[in-house]
Amino acid sequence: MVISSEFLRANFEFINKIQFRIYSVQCVIIIQLNKYVSVILLNFFLMSQLLFQKPLKNLKFTGLDQFKD
Repeated sequence: MVISSEFLRANFEFINKIQFRIYSVQCVIIIQLNKYVSVILLNFFLMSQLLFQKPLKNLKFTGLDQFKD
């Protein structure tokens, strides 16, 4: 069975287009996931800042008091 070069070329271009589309979709999904992850991490960071603000200040002051003695 002899396959013409034209058929191979058309088939190859078709496969390349499909692969590129899949790749671009994966990139978009990854970018959207990164947005969600960064927002979640930012929220977690802000919450931890709010939760640990007083204990950290207290620890700093007690540490400074110890060094003064």
